[in-house]
Amino acid sequence: MNRPRVPARLLAGESLPGIAEALGNMDGRLLLDGAHRLVTRHGGVITAGRVAADPSRALADRAT
Repeated sequence: MNRPRVPARLLAGESLPGIAEALGNMDGRLLLDGAHRLVTRHGGVITAGRVAADPSRALADRAT
């Protein structure tokens, strides 16, 4: 599948253990209730974080 390339600039960063492994899986990124979520598993703990609309923050909230 060809995806278009677009310029991007990092505005915020946040630590989310397990994200490198999660992004390679189908369920690492989810669209749920109109919000993008990142889902990780690290040390037996599953964490879901909602991507923030505020450009100064990476995640708006997270649940484990």
